[in-house]
Amino acid sequence: AIKCFTEALRIKPDFTTVHANIGYTLFLRGSLDEAAVHLTEALRLDPNSTQSHYSLGQVLVQRGKINEAITQFEEALRLEPDWVGPMNDLAWLLAASKETTIHNPDKAIGLAQRACELTNYKKPDLLDTLAVAYAATSDFGKAIETAEKALGLCQSPEQDTLKKEIENRLV
Repeated sequence: AIKCFTEALRIKPDFTTVHANIGYTLFLRGSLDEAAVHLTEALRLDPNSTQSHYSLGQVLVQRGKINEAITQFEEALRLEPDWVGPMNDLAWLLAASKETTIHNPDKAIGLAQRACELTNYKKPDLLDTLAVAYAATSDFGKAIETAEKALGLCQSPEQDTLKKEIENRLV
Protein backbone atom coordinates (compact mmCIF):
# COMPACT_ATOMS: atom_id res chain seq x y z
CA ALA A 1 0.00 0.00 0.00
CA ILE A 2 2.81 2.41 0.85
CA LYS A 3 4.33 1.97 -2.61
CA CYS A 4 0.99 2.84 -4.23
CA PHE A 5 0.52 5.84 -1.93
CA THR A 6 4.04 7.05 -2.63
CA GLU A 7 3.46 6.82 -6.38
CA ALA A 8 0.19 8.75 -6.02
CA LEU A 9 2.03 11.50 -4.11
CA ARG A 10 4.71 11.63 -6.80
CA ILE A 11 1.97 12.34 -9.34
CA LYS A 12 -0.05 14.66 -7.10
CA PRO A 13 1.94 15.90 -4.05
CA ASP A 14 -1.03 17.78 -2.55
CA PHE A 15 -3.38 14.76 -2.47
CA THR A 16 -4.76 15.11 1.07
CA THR A 17 -6.38 11.70 1.32
CA VAL A 18 -3.20 9.95 0.26
CA HIS A 19 -1.16 11.83 2.88
CA ALA A 20 -3.72 10.79 5.49
CA ASN A 21 -3.75 7.17 4.34
CA ILE A 22 0.01 6.81 4.14
CA GLY A 23 0.31 8.51 7.54
CA TYR A 24 -2.10 6.05 9.12
CA THR A 25 -0.45 3.09 7.40
CA LEU A 26 2.97 4.22 8.65
CA PHE A 27 1.50 4.61 12.15
CA LEU A 28 0.28 1.01 12.03
CA ARG A 29 3.77 -0.09 10.98
CA GLY A 30 5.33 1.84 13.86
CA SER A 31 7.04 4.46 11.69
CA LEU A 32 5.85 7.27 13.93
CA ASP A 33 8.06 10.11 12.71
CA GLU A 34 7.16 9.51 9.07
CA ALA A 35 3.51 9.07 9.97
CA ALA A 36 3.50 12.42 11.77
CA VAL A 37 4.99 14.15 8.72
CA HIS A 38 2.27 12.85 6.40
CA LEU A 39 -0.58 13.46 8.83
CA THR A 40 0.65 16.99 9.51
CA GLU A 41 0.76 17.61 5.76
CA ALA A 42 -2.76 16.21 5.38
CA LEU A 43 -3.94 18.68 8.04
CA ARG A 44 -2.11 21.54 6.36
CA LEU A 45 -3.99 20.72 3.17
CA ASP A 46 -7.31 20.07 4.95
CA PRO A 47 -7.50 21.39 8.53
CA ASN A 48 -11.00 19.88 8.91
CA SER A 49 -9.95 16.27 8.33
CA THR A 50 -11.28 14.54 11.41
CA GLN A 51 -9.50 11.29 10.55
CA SER A 52 -6.16 13.07 10.22
CA HIS A 53 -6.62 14.81 13.59
CA TYR A 54 -7.47 11.50 15.23
CA SER A 55 -4.64 9.57 13.58
CA LEU A 56 -2.12 12.29 14.43
CA GLY A 57 -3.37 12.18 18.02
CA GLN A 58 -2.71 8.44 18.11
CA VAL A 59 0.79 8.97 16.72
CA LEU A 60 1.50 11.69 19.29
CA VAL A 61 0.40 9.42 22.15
CA GLN A 62 2.87 6.79 20.97
CA ARG A 63 5.58 9.45 20.77
CA GLY A 64 4.81 10.55 24.35
CA LYS A 65 3.50 13.96 23.30
CA ILE A 66 0.33 13.75 25.36
CA ASN A 67 -0.60 17.45 25.44
CA GLU A 68 -0.35 17.64 21.65
CA ALA A 69 -2.34 14.40 21.31
CA ILE A 70 -5.09 15.82 23.52
CA THR A 71 -5.30 18.86 21.24
CA GLN A 72 -5.73 16.61 18.21
CA PHE A 73 -8.40 14.45 19.87
CA GLU A 74 -10.27 17.57 21.01
CA GLU A 75 -10.18 18.97 17.49
CA ALA A 76 -11.47 15.70 16.03
CA LEU A 77 -14.34 15.84 18.54
CA ARG A 78 -15.04 19.49 17.80
CA LEU A 79 -15.45 18.55 14.16
CA GLU A 80 -17.31 15.28 14.85
CA PRO A 81 -18.76 15.45 18.40
CA ASP A 82 -20.11 11.90 18.59
CA TRP A 83 -17.05 10.05 17.31
CA VAL A 84 -16.34 7.36 19.86
CA GLY A 85 -12.67 6.72 18.94
CA PRO A 86 -11.15 10.05 19.91
CA MET A 87 -13.71 10.41 22.71
CA ASN A 88 -12.48 7.22 24.35
CA ASP A 89 -8.80 7.95 23.76
CA LEU A 90 -9.18 11.44 25.24
CA ALA A 91 -11.10 10.08 28.24
CA TRP A 92 -8.36 7.53 28.88
CA LEU A 93 -5.61 10.16 28.81
CA LEU A 94 -7.51 12.49 31.12
CA ALA A 95 -8.27 9.70 33.60
CA ALA A 96 -4.98 7.83 33.59
CA SER A 97 -2.47 10.67 33.42
CA LYS A 98 -0.43 11.35 36.53
CA GLU A 99 0.44 14.84 35.28
CA THR A 100 -1.73 17.39 37.08
CA THR A 101 -2.04 19.65 34.05
CA ILE A 102 -3.62 16.75 32.12
CA HIS A 103 -5.41 14.75 34.82
CA ASN A 104 -9.12 15.59 34.66
CA PRO A 105 -11.14 12.57 35.81
CA ASP A 106 -14.46 14.41 35.90
CA LYS A 107 -14.16 15.34 32.22
CA ALA A 108 -12.95 11.79 31.53
CA ILE A 109 -16.10 10.37 33.14
CA GLY A 110 -18.30 12.62 31.00
CA LEU A 111 -16.53 11.59 27.80
CA ALA A 112 -16.44 7.89 28.71
CA GLN A 113 -20.11 7.88 29.70
CA ARG A 114 -21.04 9.51 26.39
CA ALA A 115 -18.97 6.95 24.44
CA CYS A 116 -20.71 4.13 26.34
CA GLU A 117 -24.13 5.68 25.70
CA LEU A 118 -23.41 5.96 21.98
CA THR A 119 -22.59 2.22 21.88
CA ASN A 120 -25.37 1.11 24.25
CA TYR A 121 -22.84 0.04 26.88
CA LYS A 122 -21.87 -2.95 24.69
CA LYS A 123 -18.15 -2.28 24.10
CA PRO A 124 -15.84 -3.59 26.82
CA ASP A 125 -12.95 -1.26 25.94
CA LEU A 126 -15.19 1.77 26.45
CA LEU A 127 -16.52 0.41 29.74
CA ASP A 128 -12.91 -0.19 30.79
CA THR A 129 -12.12 3.48 30.18
CA LEU A 130 -15.18 4.48 32.20
CA ALA A 131 -14.06 2.20 35.03
CA VAL A 132 -10.59 3.78 35.01
CA ALA A 133 -12.18 7.24 35.09
CA TYR A 134 -14.35 6.28 38.08
CA ALA A 135 -11.26 4.93 39.85
CA ALA A 136 -9.46 8.20 39.16
CA THR A 137 -12.15 9.99 41.20
CA SER A 138 -11.83 7.34 43.95
CA ASP A 139 -15.34 6.02 43.20
CA PHE A 140 -14.10 2.45 43.50
CA GLY A 141 -17.57 0.93 43.82
CA LYS A 142 -18.60 2.23 40.40
CA ALA A 143 -15.16 1.42 39.02
CA ILE A 144 -15.41 -2.23 40.07
CA GLU A 145 -19.01 -2.57 38.89
CA THR A 146 -18.17 -1.06 35.51
CA ALA A 147 -15.01 -3.15 35.11
CA GLU A 148 -16.99 -6.30 35.89
CA LYS A 149 -19.53 -5.34 33.19
CA ALA A 150 -16.64 -4.90 30.78
CA LEU A 151 -15.29 -8.34 31.69
CA GLY A 152 -18.70 -9.86 31.05
CA LEU A 153 -18.58 -8.50 27.50
CA CYS A 154 -15.12 -9.90 26.77
CA GLN A 155 -16.32 -13.08 25.06
CA SER A 156 -14.17 -13.42 21.95
CA PRO A 157 -10.55 -14.58 21.80
CA GLU A 158 -9.62 -11.19 20.26
CA GLN A 159 -10.56 -9.63 23.59
CA ASP A 160 -8.30 -11.84 25.73
CA THR A 161 -5.65 -9.13 26.11
CA LEU A 162 -8.24 -6.56 27.19
CA LYS A 163 -9.77 -9.09 29.55
CA LYS A 164 -6.40 -9.72 31.22
CA GLU A 165 -5.74 -5.98 31.52
CA ILE A 166 -9.11 -5.40 33.21
CA GLU A 167 -8.58 -8.38 35.52
CA ASN A 168 -5.16 -7.00 36.51
CA ARG A 169 -6.70 -3.61 37.33
CA LEU A 170 -9.34 -5.29 39.50
CA VAL A 171 -6.73 -7.08 41.63
